[in-house]
Amino acid sequence: MGVEPSLSNYQLSLKAYPETEALNLTFEDLVINEKFDLIIGIMSFTHIKNMDFALSKIKELMSKKGELAILALLNHIHPLCKLVLVNSYIQCRILYF
Repeated sequence: MGVEPSLSNYQLSLKAYPETEALNLTFEDLVINEKFDLIIGIMSFTHIKNMDFALSKIKELMSKKGELAILALLNHIHPLCKLVLVNSYIQCRILYF
């Protein structure tokens, strides 16, 4: 399942990955009762307005052995590392380029 707030990117994802469910909304607006083993944030964490709310939501959406993977630009890693250290209750991997 993918969550994409940009309408044009959402439409591209439907064409490129027709077998994957995609939702055109923000992560903050997502309401779902499923649990996930892996949650991936791709170039998205710098756009989240309320990080405490987002991390609480991620924790709710994760299965007990779930993991968060963050893909970000190298110059955004320092704030993300601080975020993960402060919220160490979430298993997280930070990938950068």
